Amino acid sequence: MFEKDKKASGKAPKATVETGSAQPEEEPTAAPEPEEPSEQGRRSLSGSANATRAWLRRTFPGHENAVLWGIVGFVAAILIFVVGFWQTLFVAILVTVGVSFGQYLDGDPKIWRAVSKLFNDNRS
Repeated sequence: MFEKDKKASGKAPKATVETGSAQPEEEPTAAPEPEEPSEQGRRSLSGSANATRAWLRRTFPGHENAVLWGIVGFVAAILIFVVGFWQTLFVAILVTVGVSFGQYLDGDPKIWRAVSKLFNDNRS
């Protein structure tokens, strides 16, 4: 019978796939609470930073810092043209304060020490 149907229509019969399941559907659950970044997540971020540094070393040998800071300068110029000088300066100050606070909490207050040294009275 299968061959008759095949010869009569000239086409092979189409296969059907059942997508239903025998188990009842589960109700959607609430989204899980966001967790602190895991050690793996921190490693992947530092891994991508290391990969970027390696790419800069391979692509621009001896000029890695010039290219990196050139990109930073380009982004700063775009910000100045788009939002204005004072707004860009304000953003830069807030980013520096944020990084300084983060370094302080991490136990490595480099910016904090530099600012303290700048305002320290060493006239003796």
